[in-house]
Formats: sequence, structure tokens, C-alpha cells
Amino acid sequence: MSSQDPLRSSPWQFAEVCLTGRLASMTHDEARVRLAAIGCRTVMRPTAKTRFVIVGRGGAPVGDDGRPTVALTKARSLIDTGQDLTLVSEVDLLEQLGMDDARADLERLYTINQLARLLSVPSSRVRAWVRSGLLAPVRTHGRLGFFDFGQVSAAKTLRELTTKGVPPATIRRSLRELAQWMPERANLGQLAVADDVVVHLPDGRIADPSGQLRLGFSAQRNAERRDATPVTSIARSAPSVDTADAWFDHGVDAEAAGRLADAVRAYTRALGHDPSYTEAWFNLGNAQYELGQKRDAVASFERALALDPSYEEAWNNLGNVHSELGELAIAIDAYHRALAINPSYADAHYNLADTHALLGDVRDARHHWTLYLEQDPHSSDAAYIRARLARLDGHDE
Repeated sequence: MSSQDPLRSSPWQFAEVCLTGRLASMTHDEARVRLAAIGCRTVMRPTAKTRFVIVGRGGAPVGDDGRPTVALTKARSLIDTGQDLTLVSEVDLLEQLGMDDARADLERLYTINQLARLLSVPSSRVRAWVRSGLLAPVRTHGRLGFFDFGQVSAAKTLRELTTKGVPPATIRRSLRELAQWMPERANLGQLAVADDVVVHLPDGRIADPSGQLRLGFSAQRNAERRDATPVTSIARSAPSVDTADAWFDHGVDAEAAGRLADAVRAYTRALGHDPSYTEAWFNLGNAQYELGQKRDAVASFERALALDPSYEEAWNNLGNVHSELGELAIAIDAYHRALAINPSYADAHYNLADTHALLGDVRDARHHWTLYLEQDPHSSDAAYIRARLARLDGHDE
């Protein structure tokens, strides 16, 4: 943090502060206690005396209506009239409070699988968001994308608001505003870039390109939208253009909606157009695996890897299938190949540790579980790993 940062300046100690948006590291009440300890007073809404507005990273700072919070909107109005008021990120607040571990957690990067676990959604749905442009990795390693906590929060907000029926057009408009207001939230704009995206909701409904829900929450809304097309007819129809990309996108949509057999057919059609379509082989393997077609999944992952031997996620998933088939030595080799490409690949460390544990190789299991915890210390899997490590060490948790 630079010497000019407002958190390091003297006005901070006795500043009037407002909290807005969900905090990721603590509750608002806990934050107020910590702020009071360094001499700050907190208010519910910004006033003419407010010096800092702290914007939480536990979700995009929008209300249940999908619009920016009242506190944030008021803050922007005060700034526009010339008030000396600064928007402060939760990460910077944690640094000021000396909460370095919590700050490091918010700055951690996540793979698609880790992101899916955090959001409690299938990884196929996250892949669909990425494919459609709703999310974009902040860093890539080969074909493996990494997402920061801000994107985790934004994706969580997207899921929650669409489930509540907030039109995607409203969400896109709000996220564009937030990206303009707060440079550190610029990645929220990625959720607003694609007007032609179809957003799949957890209960099977979708939002159409206009930003309206295809199916409303009541019979009355459905009657009002006479042009609404049933989800099933959209989801199962063939793409309008008979190309590899069109069939691939069709497969992504079907997989995200849980229609795995449709996804397999779509990916197969894509590969009929282009047998060198690496991502289609990879996605086909994932869908086949979920359907229990494990030998077919092995063949699909191997085809993907023949086309791109540096595809670490395909190596990891191939290892998963071999492990479930009881072919543990082959699985271990696949995980090692993934880690040779990307030594910090948390999922591969986790799977490799589990496989070593199945073989009774305690030393290597402990080693890779420890490396996993360095990458993903707060997931539900991390709690399981700590319990396993405690048992290995002869302790009970």
C-alpha cells in the first residue's frame, strides 16, 4: 500500500465510516467492534461527515432488487458533489486492521472446481458461465483458469439474484455501474458484457437474450409473456447453425442444465465436424464420467490429451476415472503428469493424496494433503483433510 493510501493517513483513526455490502471476512457487527478499537465510528448510511465507505467482498454490493446498495449510491452522490469521501475495499480494511491471514484468503485464486464447490453448483455450470463470457479467469496456466475472490462473490451474486427473479438486464446494468465506480471491482463488468448470453437458473429456468426470464415465477407472469418459449423446447432443440462450435455450445448448455445424455450427443456432433476439438473431447469425457460411462470417459480424456499433452485438467480428470476403476497406479501417474505441468494445482494434490492413502502410502498422502491445504485452506475438503492428517498423526479432532 502506498504512503498516499487513505487507510494509512491520520484522518482514518477518528473517521466516520460506513459499511456496505456483505463482508467476506467477518460480520458487520464484528467489523464495527474492530473499527471502534482503532478510533472509528460507524454509521448505517453515509453523511456529510463520512470519510470512508468500506465495500465488502462477500458479494457484489447490490440489494435484493439487483441495484447498487443505498449506502453505495449515496456515497457516489456525495463524491460527485465534492465531498472528501473514499471508497475502500475490504482487502485494504483487513490490512489496516492487521488481519493478514484473512486478507490473504481474499486474494487467493480458485480453479473452476474450487469455485464450483464454494458456490455449491456443478462445475459444468461454472464452465458454462466462463464459455458464455459471464466469468473470465484473471490468470491462466495452460488451459486451467484461475478466478479471484471478487469473481467468486460476483458469481454468487449472479446465482442468488437470478434465482430471486431479478432480470439479468438489471444485474448487468448494476455491475457496469459498480465497475465504473470502483476500479478494483472492474472484473464485475465481466458479468455484464454478453447481452446474448443465456443464464441457467438452479431450478432449470433460463433467462433469454433480452434479459427477461423465459419462464416467470407465476402463471400470471407466464400468461403475460405469451412469446415465452418453454425451457424444454429451447434446451433440447438443435442449434440453429450446424457447426462444431454451435454443437459444442449446445452441449455446454445441456451439461450445465444437468441433461448429460443430451450433452454427450451434442459434443459427439461437434466432434463429427471437428475431430481435433480438444475442449469437446474434454467435456465429452466429463459428461460420460457423470453418466457412469467410465471407459468411454477414459477414451475421451485420452483423445483430448493426445491433442494437447499439456492439458492439466484433463490429466487430473483422467486420474479420477482410473482411480474409480481401481487402477490406482495409472491414476497416480496421471495426477503426477498434471502436477508436472502445474505444481500448484490443488485438485490434483488432493486426488493424489487420496489415492496414496488408499494404497497405504501415508508419507506421500500427508505430503500432498499438506500441499493442498496451502492452496485451499478453508473449503469443506480442507476440514476433511485436517481430520485425516490428525488421525495419521495419532490424534483425534
